[in-house]
Amino acid sequence: LKQNAVTSLDLSGNGIGADGAKAFAEALKVNATLTQLNVDWNDIGGYGAKVFAEALKVNGTLTQLNVDWNVIGNDGAKAFAEALKVNGTLTQLN
Repeated sequence: LKQNAVTSLDLSGNGIGADGAKAFAEALKVNATLTQLNVDWNDIGGYGAKVFAEALKVNGTLTQLNVDWNVIGNDGAKAFAEALKVNGTLTQLN
């Protein structure tokens, strides 16, 4: 996801798991074009939620993130809550 023209990416139901979540979260930290990311039904779990939340703290372009049906648990939800304290661009989190 390095500087490219992709603005929307739908990875729903691809089984990326926690390792895939980590890879995409790292890319989000430097990506400046993606505004929508859908990773629902990917079994990212709490760890995946945490790494996406960390990416949201520095990403300034993502406006929509869908993590539905990933069983992120309390820790994942807390991580997103902390990220939303500093992220000024995200308008939709599912």
